[in-house]
Amino acid sequence: MTPKTRIVAAVLVGSALVLTACGQVPFPVPSASPTSTASPTPTVSAPSPTPTPLPTADGEVLFTISAKLTSPVGATAHVEQVVYKPESDLDDLDAITTQLDDECTGWRESIGPADYVVGMITAEDTSTGGKKWPPSGQVVVTMAGTPVFAGDWQTFQSFCTSVQVLVPGEVRGVTPVPAGGDADSPGGWATLTYGFGIATEAGTDATDRRYTQLSDCRITLTAAARAESDIVEAWLAAPQASPGLCEVNTPGV
Repeated sequence: MTPKTRIVAAVLVGSALVLTACGQVPFPVPSASPTSTASPTPTVSAPSPTPTPLPTADGEVLFTISAKLTSPVGATAHVEQVVYKPESDLDDLDAITTQLDDECTGWRESIGPADYVVGMITAEDTSTGGKKWPPSGQVVVTMAGTPVFAGDWQTFQSFCTSVQVLVPGEVRGVTPVPAGGDADSPGGWATLTYGFGIATEAGTDATDRRYTQLSDCRITLTAAARAESDIVEAWLAAPQASPGLCEVNTPGV
């Protein structure tokens, strides 16, 4: 990644929510909600091309969030976010901490010694009948926290927040959490916001058919997630908190 801009605060437009998870300690950089009414047009420079291949995540899976996308012209896609158990070390840890320093000012002071949650996000084009996706960001993904990303994405509102995943595309997200912390304690992995949303213009509704529609929202928990957290079981009841979202730990809900 080459961006050098340090984001101290993201200025949100309209009725955007801040993606800090329920019960989570305040982070130094506010994150933009996937259903923000701010314009989806990126206002900062585009990221560098996708590394080939992306670093893998070889740890234990905690949960998977998936959904179907349908564009206004009928193109379809399957999106999936697989989130792994926090690790104290990563093969590219030096690069990750450098990116965090560049994009997430104050994360070291806020979090202290850190473990790292990795999420692998894929967007598979499942269109038929000659339907096509335009070559631009199609679905917003978050790992707030203070996430940094690599892969096929475009900025959404600022760095260290949600990003738009391209269709087709693959993205790797990493967010730090307090080292050795309890999953359900403030800032623990189970208190963060994960999932997908649709970017909309101010004053409009995510169900407006001029926007891509999100459906078939599903979350799958592993035994490892259930063993570490009492919070996650509640995710199964309502992972889609509002129209245009397939998300858990939605701020304010």
